[in-house]
Amino acid sequence: MVLGLIIAALLACTCAEESPQSTAREIPRLAPAMPPGEQPAKPRRVAASTLSVGGLTLGSATSADIDAWINAHQLACTDQPSSHRKSHHYRCEDSGLPPALAARRPGEAQGVLMLVRADEGPVHHVSTSRTHADVAAAIEDYQAAAAAIAKRLGESHRADASPPEPVHFEKPLSRFSTVWRFSDLEVELSLSKMSGTALIVRERWDVPGAASGLAPRATSVGHMPTSGAVPHSPHGIVPTR
Repeated sequence: MVLGLIIAALLACTCAEESPQSTAREIPRLAPAMPPGEQPAKPRRVAASTLSVGGLTLGSATSADIDAWINAHQLACTDQPSSHRKSHHYRCEDSGLPPALAARRPGEAQGVLMLVRADEGPVHHVSTSRTHADVAAAIEDYQAAAAAIAKRLGESHRADASPPEPVHFEKPLSRFSTVWRFSDLEVELSLSKMSGTALIVRERWDVPGAASGLAPRATSVGHMPTSGAVPHSPHGIVPTR
């Protein structure tokens, strides 16, 4: 009788140890988290070999330098203050563009030259926009410009994997670009078809951060021009009236 009670007690203990209720209370051990992998460091930007474009030096050419440069090339330009930032914008039409910026224009492209300087500071933006009706001429312009810039600044830092071909521009929207990035200079060359049949080759030279560092005009409200002011274009250039 006593032996039977002892055996029954032992069986009851064993069942209790293996009961699902007891197992559910156990907390599983988690494997230690893997340490995060080291992120590759971004390549450090170096200074550009030159800041001169078309005879103007970005970051140092003053208002007087720009006026002398325009007169020397006999350009027809407008000079107007920005409607919302303390900067002056110049727009020069196609005729008489300096050879450094226009000589590689094949065909009959229509070109515009644009400059931007701070009210009390040097020029920080130079760009050209050349509109082509012929696809082959636009591609030739883009490739010649890329080669000319690379000759001065070295290999680009970003470019499309494949070069532009006429078949690419059978689509309504197409864009190719090549970019050079330095600590004191950013250059972007693009070939785009945004609407219609015209193609635009745009070449832009900028001092990094200069435009965003300009103070707003006291007469501006946000990004809207004041009443009667010349409208501001999406590309940062005030168009002629």
